[in-house]
Amino acid sequence: MNVRDLKQQGWSVSAIAQQLDIDRKTVRRYLLDQVHSYQRENPAPAKVDPYRPFLRERWEQGVHNARKLLDEIRDRG
Repeated sequence: MNVRDLKQQGWSVSAIAQQLDIDRKTVRRYLLDQVHSYQRENPAPAKVDPYRPFLRERWEQGVHNARKLLDEIRDRG
């Protein structure tokens, strides 16, 4: 179970630590930490980005073989 869920249910820090078999200081750290999701500031473009519309079109046409799709992209330059 999640440390925060147990705390919301009224469990003490010591009880949570004992239940989850972790240190009380670790429980406190989890409760004090803000949830931050990691995101890159400037994500690098993928090499496949220029070919996405073509790949999507071919996929919808029933071509699901990656090797064939790669060959078709190479043929296009």
